[in-house]
Amino acid sequence: MNYRLAFGDRTQPIPLELQPSWENRAEWKQTHQDRTVQVTSPKQPCGETDSLWTQERNIPIAVVTADCVPIVLIAKRSGNQNALAIAAVHAGWRGTFARIVQKTIVSINQDLNLKLHWEAHIGPCIGVCCYDVSDEIAAQFTKEFGNSSTSLTSNPVIESKRDKPFLNLAKVNELQLIEAGVSKITHSAVCTKCSEKRFFSYRGGDLSARQYSGAILL
Repeated sequence: MNYRLAFGDRTQPIPLELQPSWENRAEWKQTHQDRTVQVTSPKQPCGETDSLWTQERNIPIAVVTADCVPIVLIAKRSGNQNALAIAAVHAGWRGTFARIVQKTIVSINQDLNLKLHWEAHIGPCIGVCCYDVSDEIAAQFTKEFGNSSTSLTSNPVIESKRDKPFLNLAKVNELQLIEAGVSKITHSAVCTKCSEKRFFSYRGGDLSARQYSGAILL
């Protein structure tokens, strides 16, 4: 296997797996949009983007989160355990609604023009247990994504608790991954807000601290 992937936490915000080549990482600014950028050289300036991908070795691809959903994507050829490309996606509610993870897969498929076997790894993020949203946002997500169950979770996109709507961000991204034809999906199922002693959580009071999640081709 020619890649490593990892999700950071409070004690190790930059995962050990990414540290040896960390100085080669791209330069980017996350803005809760749906733009994806291919990284082709070390320290590449990528501007505003919430999704990065590469085919280059020894360039860590990562995003930063503190409640938003970090998703690491691995693209392989059928029957091959080695990765052809890797991607890291930052999906807050705006990026999730804009289908950023789905658009990332479509973009890479088009750029490489190959039949790819995709794996997706959803990292620690705020859970439906803690992510209350406005009635307007809840209505938008219900209209766009519905409340169907999937193989990983039977929970609906929106849950009503204490007279408030709660959004299942990880579930919505899972639905998009399934629609995109991803054959293997793993999910940490860890809520950053519930586990704020282990992970940085914006809703837990960490307004600036973040952890990195990503992968690297070796």
